[in-house]
Amino acid sequence: MGDKSPAILQILSKIEGRQLIIDLTSTPNFDSCGIEFLCLVQQQFAGRNFHITLRNPNSHTREILQQAQLDQLFELE
Repeated sequence: MGDKSPAILQILSKIEGRQLIIDLTSTPNFDSCGIEFLCLVQQQFAGRNFHITLRNPNSHTREILQQAQLDQLFELE
């Protein structure tokens, strides 16, 4: 993520409402950068009573999310 983090945080700060759905349908590969991104998202919305759903992760991505225990922070759909 590195250099992109400030731009991503700026975009996330403009999201209104109480729910965010991140569609992973077109995400064939998921690695530490994906985990870092999801951690940034979670940190941005922590304490705001915000519900975050990860939609359609493939089986490999779902396994990574579960191993990283991100399925405890995000709803997997």
